[in-house]
Amino acid sequence: MTGKALTMLGAAVVTVSAVSATSGAITTDPTGLVDGPTATLVEARSRLDKGASQTWKTALITSGNTLQDTGGNTTPPNNPWVSGAGAEFTFTYDNTNGLATLLVNWGPVVEMAQATILPGAGNSLVGFRFEARSNLDAVSSLEDLGIKINGSSETLPISSIAANGSPVFVQSDNFYFTDAFSLTFFEVTGVARFTWADGVTIQGDNLRVATRLLQGVAIPTPGSVALAGLAGVAMLRRRR
Repeated sequence: MTGKALTMLGAAVVTVSAVSATSGAITTDPTGLVDGPTATLVEARSRLDKGASQTWKTALITSGNTLQDTGGNTTPPNNPWVSGAGAEFTFTYDNTNGLATLLVNWGPVVEMAQATILPGAGNSLVGFRFEARSNLDAVSSLEDLGIKINGSSETLPISSIAANGSPVFVQSDNFYFTDAFSLTFFEVTGVARFTWADGVTIQGDNLRVATRLLQGVAIPTPGSVALAGLAGVAMLRRRR
């Protein structure tokens, strides 16, 4: 989301694009895909704090706001964020070993946070969503979002999300994988952008954007059940 919606500083409004498209790999309807509620697996976070405290510019966070890894803490004026300037990011999750990696590129500076984060017992990676929040004189946004699944060359576009003067988190829809059992690799790319008025002191955790992976109890699809059955038959034949 770009243009006028990202320059209305001081307007206490929330702006978030509607998501209506459903691809064959993801959907916003969890019916038949997830049994029960979901919980956070990991949050890939970019944050701006121009106050006196240290800040995590790039971080991987799990439930309970537990820091798993950060690209480094800095104190002003060394923060690389520039008002209105976007930073390209890539967030990947290897579903075979739990390795999560967040890269944020400011041009001359690239920061990385990386950690192995596995779902809880009985849970699987089942979906994701995007989040943003800001203060009354700033805008936080995630733009040009796209995902790739299982190393596909196809990028699935996702609507941008922006918090315009909203200290309360703005959230996208939850997106669910239509076959969580066949998911091996997940990638998100996009641009993170913070825009604030001249002279504004941004302190505390006021400007933040994030990709949040969701875990839950996945319901096997007919295709995954059939594959599991074929694998079992093959094992029995080998034993014979």
